[in-house]
Amino acid sequence: MISRASRELLFVYAQRHGGRIAVLDSQGAFTYHDLLDASSRAATALLAGQEDLREERVAFLLAPGFPWVAAQWGIWRAGGLAVPLPLNSTKPELEYLIDDTEASTLVFDADAAPVLAPIAAARGIRVLSYEQLVALQTAELPKINSARRAMILYTSGTTSQPKGVVTTHANVTAQIVSLVEAWEWSTDDRILLCLPLHHVHGIINVVSCALWSGATCQMLPRFDANAVWDRIADGSITLFMAVPTVYAKLIAAWDAASPARRVELMQACTRLRLMVCGSAALPVSTLQRWKEISGHTVLERYGMTEIGMALSNPLRGVRVPGSVGTPLPNVEVQLVGENSQPVLPGAPGEIEVRGPSVFSEYWGKPDATRDRARALRYDGDRHGAIEPVAGGTCARERRNAASQRRSSAGRREWPTGRSGNTGRDRSPRSEYVLGILGQARRNTRRFPRRLVSHR
Repeated sequence: MISRASRELLFVYAQRHGGRIAVLDSQGAFTYHDLLDASSRAATALLAGQEDLREERVAFLLAPGFPWVAAQWGIWRAGGLAVPLPLNSTKPELEYLIDDTEASTLVFDADAAPVLAPIAAARGIRVLSYEQLVALQTAELPKINSARRAMILYTSGTTSQPKGVVTTHANVTAQIVSLVEAWEWSTDDRILLCLPLHHVHGIINVVSCALWSGATCQMLPRFDANAVWDRIADGSITLFMAVPTVYAKLIAAWDAASPARRVELMQACTRLRLMVCGSAALPVSTLQRWKEISGHTVLERYGMTEIGMALSNPLRGVRVPGSVGTPLPNVEVQLVGENSQPVLPGAPGEIEVRGPSVFSEYWGKPDATRDRARALRYDGDRHGAIEPVAGGTCARERRNAASQRRSSAGRREWPTGRSGNTGRDRSPRSEYVLGILGQARRNTRRFPRRLVSHR
């Protein structure tokens, strides 16, 4: 009997998709059955006779592809806490992440071995290759509850050492379901991954949403503008999600193409149903140029590691350049003043975000969590009042929110923070890092942002 809590786990929900194609990579096509089998084998290897990893941290560094997903799901199914490591990181950067999480196991491929093997040996950490991970027959696996901690992703560490953002399985599910509903994912969708897999954008928005929906995720080992254009041209994808620099490189590749190829690519773009951009402010000039090429007004959205996605332009309706839209399903956003009461439209204030997608804690940093904490008093199925009590999670960022606007439906829309067509990144994400760390900045647009936990 599958418990109600277990149904909220991605790898449990995906069982219904069976023989459909889940992942396409350089090695071929893999079904959901393949993924469930490989991840159960991985979980068995990780357990090594234990009943449950009980949230031991397992760090892994694999190229984007089927093995990456199988490893992540295997960690979860063994009861572990997944720590995806970034590709192309330096040895000191990897050492910091491994030491900070106190990882008990490292999983990596041959490309990462020259850097990670010495780190593991020096610390006495167990090492598994992907081949070793899936070599055993499946044994009995533990029952995992959605309240369990699932993953640690690290902030960018622009102004100090990165902090590990901990999300539970329930947080992960909430982040996925909100986007699946808002962007109308279906089993007919096919998406291309060309993003790194150590951030929410690639892990949640692309891979996890696809696999929750029974869709197919085609995974490139790394970004290559011409390879992306080839996938668009062959009609194999229905959605595309990227960051502003990727769109800029795709535009440059289109400009360098022959006239006949340009026409082919323009026509191919019309077959996609949605193109999304985030993680940084998209310059209006890039948005306009991309529309000229593709016919698509890119959907801009806003999120960050601590909350997943919070705001989005509409799937259906007018998308406003310079705006990241309105709150996503199951996400509440409001502007408040110093007295924590809502401010009048047009007035500056603090943004509060709350909902089930908000992170659990900063890993190993109770002071950092507590310093930014305002807990949500929860009563039944309703959100309770927000009040300062122990144990909550909250982060702040400074911003002048006077430029908020109303959508045609009367909802408040939130600007990306860019100024004109300069393309300067004044996005909430970049300013969030500075604001949360309390750093001084010569920018009057910096503002406090509170992220209130749904607990």
